[in-house]
Amino acid sequence: MFFANVCFELRKRALKYDGCLPDTSPPGNREMNTDVDTNFPLWGYSNFIVNLLTRDECYADPHTSHSVHKTVLQRLIDMSDGCWVYGKADDSEVWQCVSDILIPHREKFKLNTSGDPISGREAFWNAHSGRRGTIVISVPMDKFSPEVFRHCKSARVSTNPGAANSPSAFRFAKKASEDQSHIVFCLPRNNGIEWMAVFPPQQALQELYNYAHTMCGGRKSLL
Repeated sequence: MFFANVCFELRKRALKYDGCLPDTSPPGNREMNTDVDTNFPLWGYSNFIVNLLTRDECYADPHTSHSVHKTVLQRLIDMSDGCWVYGKADDSEVWQCVSDILIPHREKFKLNTSGDPISGREAFWNAHSGRRGTIVISVPMDKFSPEVFRHCKSARVSTNPGAANSPSAFRFAKKASEDQSHIVFCLPRNNGIEWMAVFPPQQALQELYNYAHTMCGGRKSLL
């Protein structure tokens, strides 16, 4: 019943968002992308991927301010109850630009998100190729709004998303989502913010993937 209620609330929030899905017509008449099957079965999966940038955008000037910094990442942070960074801090620009908001926490760092942790610190968020560790954002399900998927480029599944992430961060994300009350997002250490892995509670995984798939424009691939 909990997940039925959560999915019902997510559906209402998605439909109410301006420019997403119409909220006045019966469900059968909603103008959704039907070019591909949105019910890709996620049996055996714990997560799915949403693409945020193109490869060229990901490898552009690391100081670039991308729209997804505000429309996706800042919104997730505003909904979150925790944001952690994995990896060993060093004297590089990547780590120094967030040194004042990093709090050591059990072999990782907790990010102080009380202010604006992104503006002026883009080099940290955009860092790729192992220049920083995985960033993990934990959002309570009752605070999560799926409209953030509207600002992503596509949704897909991957057979090995853990390869691009810090192993301990990936384990943490899977475990955190198992408490059935949180959805967890991982920004990989190797791909910067080109994409992020989404870990919902297992019972809500298919529902949220279908939403993301539809709201991102109905593009799907299996890598």
